[in-house]
Amino acid sequence: MKFILSMFQMRSLVQEIVRQRECLGDFRILFVKDLALFEAGEYSDDINSIVNSVSAWGVELYENETFPREDYCELLELTLVYLGVPVFPFAFRKPGLLCVELIITRDLWHFVALFYTEAFLRSRLVTVAPASDLKFLSHMFLYKQVDEIALTAAIKSTYNHLWYLCEELVIFLIFHRELPSDLRQQLLNRLLEFPRPKSFLFRKPHFPTFDLSVIEYPRQLLNFLGPRSWLVFELLGLKNESLDWMMVPLCYWEKTFGYSKIEEKIRGLEVVNDCAERAVKLITDFKDVCVNVEEQ
Repeated sequence: MKFILSMFQMRSLVQEIVRQRECLGDFRILFVKDLALFEAGEYSDDINSIVNSVSAWGVELYENETFPREDYCELLELTLVYLGVPVFPFAFRKPGLLCVELIITRDLWHFVALFYTEAFLRSRLVTVAPASDLKFLSHMFLYKQVDEIALTAAIKSTYNHLWYLCEELVIFLIFHRELPSDLRQQLLNRLLEFPRPKSFLFRKPHFPTFDLSVIEYPRQLLNFLGPRSWLVFELLGLKNESLDWMMVPLCYWEKTFGYSKIEEKIRGLEVVNDCAERAVKLITDFKDVCVNVEEQ
């Protein structure tokens, strides 16, 4: 069945849609005002500085819509709203079928919004993750102002996941364009202090050992490099002739073919287990649906 609307009916329909959107917008604004949001006056200048930094980063990310998954976008929206950043349109999303009811305290939202969201969303970027992890640890001790018990638990958990700061992976930092240029050059110079091994013993990476209560970000990243930092070049099959860019200042790196080639490969690496998790979810759904043995 087809319907033909007159110009008057079409105009009335559009006006009604606009009116409903305006009402919905007003409702959302009032609704956000009723939420318990971050109060800047309650905390130190260091905490407020982190709030400003996360807010600026989050707004840029949100405007560019660079999200591999929709739930990543949802996490960022909630973080920005809690920090007092306008997000429109905004609405709480319906929980998934497997959602477990949780009581999230205000202190926990402090932790998520100020420290966790940025570290989590940047963890999938192979060139960014090492610096992001150390930055996260350096900020953790500011969380002591909010909840010292939660701080201890967070530090303990993070100390068991220092993969990106191992010798084998921290080398990705030299391709991190947001790092200061002088630090990237120093990272390369530090690598060149270690002769490239002729062979590597394939083993599980070892976590670095350092005092978590005294972190100098970002300069401390230099301490994590070692002979095994050459492993990635070996695995990519790059011979010395492909590493000619290491002999010139950083400002010339992008003009060399060798650097452009390896940077493209490094940036294309997947460093999170999203694919594995989705595969497990698919096979789990299939298992639950197929109850007939013959179908399986």
